[in-house]
Amino acid sequence: TLAALTPNLPVRTTPGPWLASLRALDARAWAAVDRVRVPVGRLDAAVHRSGDAALDDAALGEGRVAFAVCAAVPAGGALLVGNSLPIRLVDRFVRGGGAARTVISQRGVNGIDGLVSGAICGARGLGTPLVALLGDLTTLHDLGALAAAPRSGPPLVLVVIRNGGGRIFEQLPIGARPDLAFAMPHMVTEAEGSLADVARGLGLWAERALDRGAL
Repeated sequence: TLAALTPNLPVRTTPGPWLASLRALDARAWAAVDRVRVPVGRLDAAVHRSGDAALDDAALGEGRVAFAVCAAVPAGGALLVGNSLPIRLVDRFVRGGGAARTVISQRGVNGIDGLVSGAICGARGLGTPLVALLGDLTTLHDLGALAAAPRSGPPLVLVVIRNGGGRIFEQLPIGARPDLAFAMPHMVTEAEGSLADVARGLGLWAERALDRGAL
């Protein structure tokens, strides 16, 4: 349908006012992102809930993590973007363009099951180094898959944002409803324990990054 309609559309030699305004707004939005790169809290559930966005140059926030991870993917490598919050962070904080990289996802913005398995199979199937940006609740949902990671073949790095569970719910309309405040702890599902310790117990290298240098 689109192929049939396109030849009948008028050809614009100069951008119209709507496109010009859209480009101007886009430029303003990216300028704001470049200034802060992190409108939400540190990788700590208590600070996240407080809404504290005053981070110093070394501190980590979800936006900074998404930006740093995408920038670290080597040319020719692959990035698996986790669903729910991580895919929105990449959309919000990372510009398009640059060196060619493969970006993969499972089920788009919804569903957090099987993403560790997807990262392992993605690295093996593509035959290239792969970095996966995942949330901590997503990782917990597929924790058993870590046992297969040493046999995945190409280099594989899982970057897990430890922000205290399913923080996407706080950004959705349901998170602003006072009558549902009692249900938020059940939806956020904060993770306890050390994911790094679990990974090490399965023979994997693991490191906890608390600042930009460590990341």
